[in-house]
Amino acid sequence: MTANVALPTPSSEAVMGLPSEWAALLALIALWIVIWLWIRSFLANRLEALPEEHRHWRPRTVWLLLVPGVNLVWNFHFLPGLSQAYLDALGERGRELPRREGGRNEAYIYSVVFVVGWYPMNPALLAIVWMAGLLALTVYLFKIHSMAERLARLQRTG
Repeated sequence: MTANVALPTPSSEAVMGLPSEWAALLALIALWIVIWLWIRSFLANRLEALPEEHRHWRPRTVWLLLVPGVNLVWNFHFLPGLSQAYLDALGERGRELPRREGGRNEAYIYSVVFVVGWYPMNPALLAIVWMAGLLALTVYLFKIHSMAERLARLQRTG
């Protein structure tokens, strides 16, 4: 006689005492948190790089972007404002840039998508909305970085 012993399948094995589906979800959440902390740190560093006269906020106010509820409004205020501050700082040094290069449009697109993304909707549509927001945020971050580099070069050369 053979005993019927059920062997665990790979999909039901536990990782750290959790079912593998939960472990994967926790890993994704941890990755999401690390990415957002990096983005906020990046923005705080770019804010600190601005000359004092163009800095409208203290660098620690960037972390308001991580506070649920507050970030829904703060995105609309802070992100376009940081773009405008860089445009103003560069313009003061004789390096006028077209507004489209400043990232303001991408900041507003991301802010709107961020708000819309919290409404209940079809998961496929939600994925498209969040991907559009991620694309807008990525372009925005590149533009902010580019303006910060231009400003740093101008400050070094005098």
